[in-house]
Amino acid sequence: EGVVEPAGMTDPWAGGDGEQSRADGETAPRIPLRAAEAPAFETRRREGLFREGTLDSRERVLNTSAAGGGDSPWAARQRERAIGLPGGPTTQTETAVAGGLRWLARHQAADGRWAAADFDRCCTGALCSGHGDPGNDVGLTSLALLAFLGAGYTPRSAATWTDPVTGRRVRPGEVVRNGLRWLLDGQDREGFFAPRGLQIYNHSLATMAVCEARGLSGATLFEAPARRGLEALVQAQNPYKAWRYFDRCGDNDTSNTGFAMMAFHSASLSGLHVPQSSLDWVRGYLDEVTDPYGPVGYMRRGDAGAVQYRRTEDWKLHRSMTGVGVMCRVFLDGGPKHGSVAPGVALLAADPPAWAPQAVDSYYWYYGTLAMFLATDPESGTWRRWNEAMVAAVVPHQRGRGDGCREGSWDPEPDRIAMEGAGRVYMTAINVLTLQVYYRYPRAFGVRK
Repeated sequence: EGVVEPAGMTDPWAGGDGEQSRADGETAPRIPLRAAEAPAFETRRREGLFREGTLDSRERVLNTSAAGGGDSPWAARQRERAIGLPGGPTTQTETAVAGGLRWLARHQAADGRWAAADFDRCCTGALCSGHGDPGNDVGLTSLALLAFLGAGYTPRSAATWTDPVTGRRVRPGEVVRNGLRWLLDGQDREGFFAPRGLQIYNHSLATMAVCEARGLSGATLFEAPARRGLEALVQAQNPYKAWRYFDRCGDNDTSNTGFAMMAFHSASLSGLHVPQSSLDWVRGYLDEVTDPYGPVGYMRRGDAGAVQYRRTEDWKLHRSMTGVGVMCRVFLDGGPKHGSVAPGVALLAADPPAWAPQAVDSYYWYYGTLAMFLATDPESGTWRRWNEAMVAAVVPHQRGRGDGCREGSWDPEPDRIAMEGAGRVYMTAINVLTLQVYYRYPRAFGVRK
């Protein structure tokens, strides 16, 4: 049984650091993902101290434009999803998206989160493999929510489907509502959605999800949390530079900066103000880490990113940061105008996605696909070749009928990032997001018509 679409619709990470590289070339031990404040953080979730109402009682749609109608950037989630558009989605990719969403819905915890370490408590039959680090729960929950929002589902969606594994009826609107409730209950008084410790990844993704929920649904409930999340992200930026793992820590990296920039764009399209100074500082940072012939460094020019030694040191390193850099330039300039974009695209085109031993990198495929789509003509050979390679790498390796509870997901073990602590939830959510690039990002960010 297929997914019943919402009414009106047809529907971590960079260097894979084992240790945190510092600008001076030394390394610092990774700070535990659950910092000392974590117990208080979980207490906030249980008690709902920072909620400004409930999703059930205060959700109100402001107007058609704000809710993704008319000519708003969000309206394209309906317009550009049609199968058959040049360089766009196909029945094959949309079937994979639907399967991924079913798996994600099946493995959402009762409290609304996607739990990296014990998502298999939701399994039916044989347990799914691929545990991750619980410190990533905020980021993983946000990625999963973004996948549902990318398909056009909001807390108000009345669509239903039957899960092929459990036989239960699923309401994706409730899935989105419960996930957003979990995020909102964890936001602290400073606006952060995650406790300290790898917080910027988590916080940027959560801010992005809440901003998109605000823009797509028009619900006033998300206005204040989105604004506070954005303000916290602005305050966390290093003066005159960008972001790293911790707020104003002095170091910067392109990966954290990419997630922050996506949150900025979702916020802007939802009517929230992004300071021009923050954008100008990102431009200056990108200038510092970008070589004249295109490649973008992780923390400095020529720096491809760290690896987790004895686990991924033999993995092929792709130009993930170049994909991030191209995306940022397009967002900052409103199109592929900067001189580094064309050479960056050429570097990405020379390394298309391929599911091969020690070469699988869903993070690179995600940012590379986004960058190539934004910066190339959808009918060009450059995009066609990349797109064909991406679909061939991603879709056939999704678990299908006969794989039990794993149906709809992707195994994390072959992936350099997923095996380092992100796990099966990450692998499934980010591959769904990659397959939604045809309609999700143009709609979300309004860069491409």
